[in-house]
Amino acid sequence: MQTEELTKALEPYAEKFQDRLKFTFFTRTEGTAQVCDRYGVWSNDEILLLEDPRQVKKNEHSHVPTAPKYRLEKVTAERIALFFDGYAAGTWPRYYK
Repeated sequence: MQTEELTKALEPYAEKFQDRLKFTFFTRTEGTAQVCDRYGVWSNDEILLLEDPRQVKKNEHSHVPTAPKYRLEKVTAERIALFFDGYAAGTWPRYYK
């Protein structure tokens, strides 16, 4: 099953980054749409990494940048490895939503 494969692909990164990242999973549904919109989650096929989830962008213009966010779409086990390796190396592009 793909869910098991993705979970196994994520486990080494959850362990590696356990001191600074927390992992949670949820789907985009009618009941979660508001929180998804707040954080920039568009679909059920993505990973969104928030370095400071307490810092949420409000619907107003600001000259103060928000905490870094990174996004991976079309999640596969191989792409998970590319994503977290790029994040660790500082080469994965930031996500500005």
